[in-house]
Amino acid sequence: MSHYKHITPEEREKILLLHSQNCTITYIANSIGRDKSTISRELSRNTVDSKYSAISAQAAYELRRKNCRPKHKLLNPTIFKYVQEKFLEHQWSPEQISERLKLEHASFSISYSTIYRAIYARMFDTKAERKSNGHRGAIRKLRHRGKTRHTKEHIEKRGKIVISNNLSERPAEAESRSRIGDWEGDTVAGKKNGPCLVTLADRKSRFLLCMKAEKKTSTLVSEVMIKCLKEQPLFSITPDRGKEFAKHAETSVALNNVQFYFPQPHQPWQRGTNENTNGLIREYFPKGTDLSKYSDEYIQSKVDELNKRPRKCLGYLTPYWIIGGYLVYKDELSVGYDYIAQLTQFEPICIYNQIEFKAYLFFGFLMLLTLVGTIHFLRNSFLDKIKTRMIYEALMVINIGCIVFLILQPQHYSFLIRLIIVNTSPFIGHFITLTRTRLTNITFIVFTLSAVALTLYTLWMP
Repeated sequence: MSHYKHITPEEREKILLLHSQNCTITYIANSIGRDKSTISRELSRNTVDSKYSAISAQAAYELRRKNCRPKHKLLNPTIFKYVQEKFLEHQWSPEQISERLKLEHASFSISYSTIYRAIYARMFDTKAERKSNGHRGAIRKLRHRGKTRHTKEHIEKRGKIVISNNLSERPAEAESRSRIGDWEGDTVAGKKNGPCLVTLADRKSRFLLCMKAEKKTSTLVSEVMIKCLKEQPLFSITPDRGKEFAKHAETSVALNNVQFYFPQPHQPWQRGTNENTNGLIREYFPKGTDLSKYSDEYIQSKVDELNKRPRKCLGYLTPYWIIGGYLVYKDELSVGYDYIAQLTQFEPICIYNQIEFKAYLFFGFLMLLTLVGTIHFLRNSFLDKIKTRMIYEALMVINIGCIVFLILQPQHYSFLIRLIIVNTSPFIGHFITLTRTRLTNITFIVFTLSAVALTLYTLWMP
C-alpha cells in the first residue's frame, strides 16, 4: 500500500509564497517536508505564463482526480441496452454476458461484477418497481432462489420403482463426458395435476431436449422420451428416481435397448447437468405455471434460447455450436442442406408444365412489387455513397439471380420464391415508407388489396 499523500491546499499556499520569493526547489521541499521532485512536478504542471497560482493548481488537481476515476460503463447507452437485453429478455447471467463479449472480441467489454452492482443498484428496474418497497425488480431474474431441500430425516412416501442399473455401472465415457449421446432426464412440474415438461440434457454438449406431457404419468412421460430421443445420438440415459420413469424398461426397448442408469436417492448432484438445466427452464416457467396455456411452439422457442445461451463449462460456446459440430463430424446435416442440394438438380430449361396457374399469378404480382421497389431505390440512391445502401444493392443482385434461375429452372419454384419474397420486402417497404404522395398511398392500398385477394384465391383454389 502506498503512503503517498497528495499536496494539500495549505501546502500549495506555502509553495506559492516561497516560489514568489525566488526560493529554490530544494528549499521549498525541505520547508514543507516534501521531496524536491514533488515540488518540481507541481510547479511544472500548474505554472501558466511563468506564474503559479495556488487556487488554479488546486482546481486543476481536483479536475484531474475526477477524470482519472473509472467511467461507469453502463452509462454508455449501447452497453446498457446490450446488457439489459441479454439479462432481462434472454436470461443470460452476468458472467455469461461478460465472457461472451470477450469470446466474440467485441468492441466493448464489461466485467460481471459491474453488472451485478448495477442489478443490486436497481439500474435495470422500472420506475414502478423502484417505487415499490416489496418488489425486487431485476434482482428476481438472477438464478438465486430460496429453494427448499429435504432434510436428513426425510422419508420417501411416493413409492419405489424397479431400477435396471445403478449409476456406478454407467460407462466411463458417460462419466467423463467424452462423447455426445449420454442423456440426463427429469420432469419439470407445472400446475398441480396438469401438464409437465420432460427435459433431457446431453452431458457433454449441455444440449437440451424438452417436450410437454399432458400428465405426469409413466406412460405419457415414456412416450415423450421416445419421441425426443428417437433421432438423437444415444448411448445411455440417467433419469430421476421419480415414479414417472417407472416404464423405463419399455422405453429402453423402443430406443434400441439403450440402458438406464439410476443415481442414489436424494443425491441430485449425480445428475447435475439436468438439475441445472431445470433451474434455467424455471426462469421461463416458474413453479405453479399452468403449462396448458403454452403451445409446443412457444416452449420450443424457449428451449432454443437456452441452447443458444453461452455456457461457462463450454468455454462460453453454445450447446447448439457443440451439437452442430458433432453433426458435421458425423455427416448428419442432411435436413439442413436438402433444399440447397436440390438446386444442383438441373433439367432442360423453361419447362413450365409443372407450374400451376396460381403460381404464375403470384409470381407476376411479386415481379410487379420487385420492379416498383427496385426502380424507386435506384432513382433515390444514384451516386449515393452511403454504405448502408450496399445492403439493398446486395439484395438486388441476389433477387436478379433468383429470378433468372427461377425462369430457367421452374422446378425449383417452391424454394426460390421464398428468397424472392424476402429480398423484395425491403425494397417495397423502402418505397412505401419514404415516399409520401397521393400516388404512393393509392399504390399501397392497391398492393394490399391485391395481396389479400391473391391470398384468398390461392387458399380456395384446389
